[in-house]
Amino acid sequence: MQILQKITCLHYYRRILFQTCRRLHSDRDTIVVASAVRTPWGYPLGELSLVRPSNLITVALEAAVKQSGAPLEKINHICIAEKSCKDLNLDVDNLCNGYLKKSTFQLVKEESQENIAYTSLVKSIGALMSDSSDFVVVGGVETASDNPNRQGSIINVDRYKSLHHRATFQGIYDAELVSLRVLQQLPNQRRFQIEIEQDEVNEEHSSSYNGAAVLVLTTMDKALQYNIKPLAKLNDYNIVENSSPEKIPLEIHNLMGRSDIDITQIMHWEINNNALATIEDKFNIPEYINPYGCSYLTNSSAASLYRMMTHMAHSLHPYNFGGLIHTGDQSTMIALMEKLHFPNTNGKLPRLTLFTKDPCHLCEMLVVDLEMNFLGEYELEKVYIDKKENVRYLRLYRHDIPVLYLNGQFLCMHRLNARLLRRKLDILKKKQIQ
Repeated sequence: MQILQKITCLHYYRRILFQTCRRLHSDRDTIVVASAVRTPWGYPLGELSLVRPSNLITVALEAAVKQSGAPLEKINHICIAEKSCKDLNLDVDNLCNGYLKKSTFQLVKEESQENIAYTSLVKSIGALMSDSSDFVVVGGVETASDNPNRQGSIINVDRYKSLHHRATFQGIYDAELVSLRVLQQLPNQRRFQIEIEQDEVNEEHSSSYNGAAVLVLTTMDKALQYNIKPLAKLNDYNIVENSSPEKIPLEIHNLMGRSDIDITQIMHWEINNNALATIEDKFNIPEYINPYGCSYLTNSSAASLYRMMTHMAHSLHPYNFGGLIHTGDQSTMIALMEKLHFPNTNGKLPRLTLFTKDPCHLCEMLVVDLEMNFLGEYELEKVYIDKKENVRYLRLYRHDIPVLYLNGQFLCMHRLNARLLRRKLDILKKKQIQ
């Protein structure tokens, strides 16, 4: 009897030890979002229709890499999901040979593949988990010309349009958007450049738009190793094959049970058009579904999935959980995400890090703007990218200074984004009060 008790105790402690090791190992291997960027989304006949798909994706790709802060030589897996951009291979390859000299470019390009968005994401996460890559870049591009006659229908379209316009006015999308420069030609043959910094919303709803979104993913272990403060953590995800409206709520409960998260803890849901009716019928959480209206014009494309993930990573408040449901043509992806926060451990005030060099007149102007508008609300440190020990940041930001970080996370470059900084500082103040 004593021997049996000893064996039982031994098995018990082995199980506890295994569970502890598994939990620690899982924490280190957790997939995190180092950066997430999207271009403005434009309707078929808008100004964005003048931008080639390859230009859309390369602008987003370069911005995402720079904002991640990852060493360029550690990015060796790039996976762009698209279906019909015939010039994409050449242009993105040229970009990689220029800015990302040591990267390995992988293009997912199969027009017959229905779940190309999920395939590209799974392959990229697999590269991280197998230790074949420290950082992976994954993204997608969408063009209205792919489905010119495809019309979408959603519930409460006017409500989501109103939310989208309000969020644009409040600067909710500032952190996730990268502006586009477009050349236009007048009838007298004169050409001029315009800058597009926000979404174009058509008066009539269509499920086909122009836009691109890119994310840089890594593991928590690699983020800590390279002193990167990621935006969010991908707690868990599941891809449901041949999903039906009745099957999705059950899979949501299963995923939450596996992650030990209650549905009441989800403060923000990003759901594309195809899944809206199902979720609104099964869960009484309408105020948490697309609260900023971002996803009301997304469809089942790969670009729409990465756009939703980008928006989620930026719009969540610190330590809050978000849920994402993206329904494709045949399958559905359900994901849980948690917003990460890294307070300034060296002082009470938030820390601003300015990447600069000496001399830099634009950097001096940015410091003056900070002092005029935010004096006493931050601590400032400067990193001189022209010093030998900062060669990593020289490769990233050689032509982009000034670059500003807030508590270790990218904030803005070239010039101060005062509206974005004010919103982030206000969120941090509310978090301290709580």
